[in-house]
Amino acid sequence: MSRIINILLLIFVFSTMGSAKEWKNYTKDNSGLAGNSVKAICIDANGIKWFGTNAGLSGFDGVNWMTFTAESSNPGIANNNINDIAFEDSPDGKQLWLATQNGVSLLNVAAPDAISIAAPYRTDNTPLISNSVNAVAVDPGYVRWFGTDNGVSSLNGNTWGAYTEENFWIYANKINTITTGPDSMVYLGTEGDGVNRLKMDPVDGITSASHINWTWSGLFDPEGDKLASDSVYSIYIDVNGYQWYGTDHGVSLHTSFDTLDDWDVYTTQDGLAHNFVQAICKDKEGVMWFGTKAGVSIFDGSNWQTFTQADGLAGNEVFDIETDTDGSIWIGTNAGVSHITDGSSVVLNNFTEPDYRLNIRAYPNPFNMRATIEFTLPRSGQVSISVYNILGQQVRSLLKGHCHPGLNSLYWDGTDNRGITVDSGIYFVTLISSGYQKTIKLVLAK
Repeated sequence: MSRIINILLLIFVFSTMGSAKEWKNYTKDNSGLAGNSVKAICIDANGIKWFGTNAGLSGFDGVNWMTFTAESSNPGIANNNINDIAFEDSPDGKQLWLATQNGVSLLNVAAPDAISIAAPYRTDNTPLISNSVNAVAVDPGYVRWFGTDNGVSSLNGNTWGAYTEENFWIYANKINTITTGPDSMVYLGTEGDGVNRLKMDPVDGITSASHINWTWSGLFDPEGDKLASDSVYSIYIDVNGYQWYGTDHGVSLHTSFDTLDDWDVYTTQDGLAHNFVQAICKDKEGVMWFGTKAGVSIFDGSNWQTFTQADGLAGNEVFDIETDTDGSIWIGTNAGVSHITDGSSVVLNNFTEPDYRLNIRAYPNPFNMRATIEFTLPRSGQVSISVYNILGQQVRSLLKGHCHPGLNSLYWDGTDNRGITVDSGIYFVTLISSGYQKTIKLVLAK
């Protein structure tokens, strides 16, 4: 009875928030899906939805299904167990790259009725570092990245590269996930040693490498937040460069490139369905979707909502989530695919910009003569920035006025509202905008 009530409640929620929402599940029993364990979803430039399953690759154009397996053609795909899919729209054409348990496959998908499969890429015919490929991504420079259980391989045109613990480019050889950011940085989620970042220069090869782990991340964060765990299974980088990391101990949000500060952590105590987070996606309204081992959780910046199999989700273990061009959501689970039409509004009555887009930091910290204060706004509006002492008394009003969205900056020279230099000690800088507030600690050391 409780299952029926939950489903009826879900239908009610969908039908009363704006236009009616459709929740539909696809399995191998009611569709052309090759297998029910769907670990990867990708939507190509033709609008075809591609599903990497435990029994092959399936494509769906909204009406018709097609399936490709290791046995269906010669050559077939590298292996029927598909871990990840990446779409490439480059001068070489429209292509799908498949990360499988036995190598990499390349499909040419320029037209739905003219799909061809290249011979699989494996260690015996290419410099691929391992045949156990867990993740694949294509960066803005059309470099292909393959994350394996023994390091990372890159393919830049016809040139291969290898990055391992042994050659000191990365800090853990098992790669769980790969994501590229707007700055062309490649983010590698590892098993046991956090996030490794690489950047490829088309001429000079790798030009920079950096590392984020549990030990050092958030070292100066005033709330003590950091990368939740060194085992990272999903990464999402938004257009602002903000980084969401899904781990086996919750989700970490990092809002700057400085690994020592600007972190927030979300767990089951906040509303997350499960702390093991395998998929992260942002919908057209800016709402975050998290796929966990116990359902899907949605976060709009202040409110959480979770859907499980009892609510109509195809399966409780969620491997991947993607937003379609029409704003609908596709969810890959251990028991099929769920599709939510106009799903971005399921948790929203009056949507407000998420708090996680409001950010402030100060440097140097501690400071002696002058501290620069940088703050990021999600949209233009009235802003108030003030400095307080440890007693909560205002020392200096730095700003009251209108500011533009994006990055802004000002400075504090250590004086109060009368122009008198204050004593050494701990101070707090508070930013208030659009009903949200952020406070950071700032130390003056003369």
